[in-house]
Amino acid sequence: MPLAKNTTTQRDAPLSVLRVIRILEHLASNPDGYTLTDLSEKLETPKSSLVNLLRGLAAARYVENSDHVYTLGSESFRLGTAIAGQRSFLPIARPIMQRLTEQTGETALLATLTPDNQSVVYIHKSETKDLIRFSVNVGEPRPLHSTGSGRVLMAYQTEPMIKSMLRNLVMTPLTRNTITSKAALRKNLKEVKRQGYSVTLGETSASVGAVAAPVFGDSSVLIASLTIVCPVERAANYRDELVPLVVQAAREISGAMGYREEE
Repeated sequence: MPLAKNTTTQRDAPLSVLRVIRILEHLASNPDGYTLTDLSEKLETPKSSLVNLLRGLAAARYVENSDHVYTLGSESFRLGTAIAGQRSFLPIARPIMQRLTEQTGETALLATLTPDNQSVVYIHKSETKDLIRFSVNVGEPRPLHSTGSGRVLMAYQTEPMIKSMLRNLVMTPLTRNTITSKAALRKNLKEVKRQGYSVTLGETSASVGAVAAPVFGDSSVLIASLTIVCPVERAANYRDELVPLVVQAAREISGAMGYREEE
């Protein structure tokens, strides 16, 4: 629904921001897209005021320009999926995560990508009562290259997206175990996708290990990663027990979200 006119919010906001929002709203309402002339008429805004905004949105892949017709781009769909997913799948994920914590005695985390695709952010946690545990704040960005969550969220992207993410990724060495080579990380991502999960041992913190698996929504869209974090010794010693539990819990959330694995 387009922004209501003459509201305090609209009067106080920068005009360019409002125009960007209105552009995206109108494109979302019409899958066939609009020409620059169409948008100019609908927004009652000169073409000259829209063209640079559209170029910026296209450069960021929030819109696509094909034969002078503008439609929503891949980043708009990704953002919409992430927002819808966070609102709709948390009630589904919470009890499954709680059960996973009870089964393993470890903290379970649900993570998504940050908007710039350069970090992960935890959107929910089910914390163990064990005295020795990993503490993390919901909403706090974490490294992409060194976390199990980050590697799962990278591994299941399209090849062009993986290239883009790697191109801009700063691979800070956080421990002596951290992968800092992009070639080595790419190899690891292929292994993660092949086996369906990620195991990291002491890469973000020398004392922390993790097992992570992907969570999918309807139409096979990746919406999150589910992770168990624990002391590195427990992750190493009980890997064979933890992996199937995490993978099964991730599949349960995915199935409840409408995902169906290919036969």
